[in-house]
Amino acid sequence: MMKKTHLDLLLLLLRAGGGTDKVFATTNDIARELGISQQSISRWVIQLERAGFVERGHSSIWLTSKALDELMRVYFVMKSSFEKEFPVKLFGTVVSGLKDGRYYLSLPHYARQFRKKLGFTPYRGTLNVVMEDRNKKLMLNRMKGITVDGFSIGNRVLGKVKCFPVLINGKVRGALVLPERSHYSSDIIEIVSQHNLREKLKLKDGSRVNIELLNSATRR
Repeated sequence: MMKKTHLDLLLLLLRAGGGTDKVFATTNDIARELGISQQSISRWVIQLERAGFVERGHSSIWLTSKALDELMRVYFVMKSSFEKEFPVKLFGTVVSGLKDGRYYLSLPHYARQFRKKLGFTPYRGTLNVVMEDRNKKLMLNRMKGITVDGFSIGNRVLGKVKCFPVLINGKVRGALVLPERSHYSSDIIEIVSQHNLREKLKLKDGSRVNIELLNSATRR
């Protein structure tokens, strides 16, 4: 039998509803449930509280948003490792971006690698999409994808880009790109293609799109 860890405690609290409400339980209650000593549970709770994963009240304990994010990360690691079903679909809404994708995609080093690794030279601009489920981006962060290497220009270091071949609106192939360094929030993804996707698919701000990851996107 595997040794119990802090993760077992977090999962126990999650199952007991600690992600949305307080769990009224003593360290003795938790120790009996997990089958380990009360002293160990007391030490774990103190450590998790100091790390910002739990908060406590009078005879109660609950998970913080930091803990829920970590548990969601673990969930998607497990999901992407054990579930091999396709297609994987993402949904979102088109928004205007910062226009920096146009600059990066104009750089020969990136353009050559896109052509070699993804089979197309990207149009100089990205389609920016606010995802309906921001946790899906967390899932993508844990998947391997196709790596476009970073490089240096003088004293400036440009980071790697992780890419996933996709089909947009069931019509146009492209790639979902996750730059190592991004200026966007955690719910925005960028899509590149050899086409100007706004023109090709007649999209504008507020248009809803579906993005299907192709099988090669999740190879490990």
